[in-house]
Amino acid sequence: AHIDKFGNLISNIKRSHIDELVAKTGKGKFEIHIKDIKIGNLNQFYAQGDRGKPNAVINSNGYVEIYCYMGNAKEQLNVARGDEVGVVIK
Repeated sequence: AHIDKFGNLISNIKRSHIDELVAKTGKGKFEIHIKDIKIGNLNQFYAQGDRGKPNAVINSNGYVEIYCYMGNAKEQLNVARGDEVGVVIK
């Protein structure tokens, strides 16, 4: 993951990648994983996130972004640049 100036984690996973996996497997649920952290949904916008908890959104460039609403995900989740972000289809 790349980390922006706000401490948000930018992945290289596009929404279209998730949609393709869901269509291919026929399963409608997925989780975003980083380290031992699991996020079960994508918010439509940042303010939908729970304060102090990990959240995910599709950013303006179309990539999955992990953030902590009103916080710094890098610090709160103890993650670093290069940590692997994955998608698990359920």
